[in-house]
Amino acid sequence: MARISTQFNNFSFGKIDHRTNGRFDLPIYHSGADVVKNFFTNFQGNAIYRPGFESISKFEDCRFIEFKFNNEQSYLCLFYNTKIKFLSYDAGGNLGFVQSGGADLEVATPYSLAESKELKYDQNADVMVIVHPSYEPRKLTRVSATNFTLSTFARTADPFTGAGDYPSCVRYYKGRIYYANTNNKPTTMWGSQVADYDNMTTGTNDDDGLEFAIADITEEIEWLMGGNNSLIAGSSEAIAAINGGTPDDPITPTTVEASVTNTDGSNTTQPIRKEDLLFYIRRDSRACDYFSYDLLTESFKSHDANKLSYEITQEKISRLVYKKDRDNLIFTLRGDHALLTLNFNLEEKIIGWHEHFAGNDDEFHDIS
Repeated sequence: MARISTQFNNFSFGKIDHRTNGRFDLPIYHSGADVVKNFFTNFQGNAIYRPGFESISKFEDCRFIEFKFNNEQSYLCLFYNTKIKFLSYDAGGNLGFVQSGGADLEVATPYSLAESKELKYDQNADVMVIVHPSYEPRKLTRVSATNFTLSTFARTADPFTGAGDYPSCVRYYKGRIYYANTNNKPTTMWGSQVADYDNMTTGTNDDDGLEFAIADITEEIEWLMGGNNSLIAGSSEAIAAINGGTPDDPITPTTVEASVTNTDGSNTTQPIRKEDLLFYIRRDSRACDYFSYDLLTESFKSHDANKLSYEITQEKISRLVYKKDRDNLIFTLRGDHALLTLNFNLEEKIIGWHEHFAGNDDEFHDIS
């Protein structure tokens, strides 16, 4: 019996499920692999060694939140139990803890470690608004390169006045700041006045603040995200698109409409934007869906990015990070503390998954 060897020179589809074994008739069979471990693939079909890691500090469990000041200077906020420390990094590759008085800068917070991992946030210039349903909203402010503050702030006509009325979600979008999901009103959203983020006064003028409930969902709003034409709200029940009646119309107090889309619901993970698409993790935490507006059908649609690689997420996934560089990979964490990457290129119709392990029994706990 002669032994037949088949040469593969295209790995763009990464790791594919065992159920595709023997499907020689499918083009994906010749562009994927049974194991893609500690390698990246790209849309050109290359398999690339994953770079190694550098130890910056002894591990201490925390929550990563990125604070982008400008293209030259950014920070990684490390939320520990009731405090924040700040890693500064710049375009020159310099990385280190922000110093104050000869020691690492620390800012006190009311959040436990578990609560820190539940925070939702959004940033505008040098101010980041942070929300949690157990606490009044706060602003994390970059005062200088070596000074940050975390404080409550006053809002005109404040709807968030006490326990049960603190929001769980926040998002800046087209001139307003939006909040959503208090314990007392889990499907309700609030929008500030236009260009006056701390003024929540409602009215009927186009630039007044607004309050509205998404009537077609009963499960709480888990996140808010800005789309190209609509503000998007996610819940475990469904995804809703909020606009002024159509994606071309701005949101105003008298025109605001929320339309439940023909998509699966999501888990609590904050979505990401990649080009014109929104990526979110489905409510079962097994699949990453991508979401877009279809001009031909005038409807919002989602598609499964795990259709051919469902086995790789068996331990479930959380967190989404998009790193824009020559490979444009999406990163996520798996439940067994492995790191997964997704090579996605809609134009080339390529979706390729890879898995990564730290080695020496180390584990991945957070990414940014």
